Amino acid sequence: MNRATLIKLVHAGARHAFNDEDARKQWQESRTGHRSCKDMSDAQLENLVAELRRKKALKPLQRKAPTAKKTPADKIRALWIDMHTSGLINDGTEKALGKYLHRMTGRYKAEWIPLPDAMRVIESLKKWRIRLEDK
Repeated sequence: MNRATLIKLVHAGARHAFNDEDARKQWQESRTGHRSCKDMSDAQLENLVAELRRKKALKPLQRKAPTAKKTPADKIRALWIDMHTSGLINDGTEKALGKYLHRMTGRYKAEWIPLPDAMRVIESLKKWRIRLEDK
């Protein structure tokens, strides 16, 4: 970790562990000999962060869960549902979408459509939506 991050972690953890600024500075001085974080070495800051984690004043670093990639089938379905909720089409069911897809590509399910055809369907839905909104 870089120095700025270490200092932020020390201050954030100390807010949870101590009542006030003076208590934090006394604690820091008893551990490192310095009242100010800027006077400490990176190793001393890392030791303070480790101690705050042991005291449960800092939560362990958490990685964000990977988000699922949106597929063209998801985009097709989202456009279809959005057109229905906007009142542009009457039937927003999967069955109605399947009939539309079959007319366009010869396949009933959005997941079965190859990528080039899926992109063509997406563009077609966008243009259709614009035409309906202009009316």
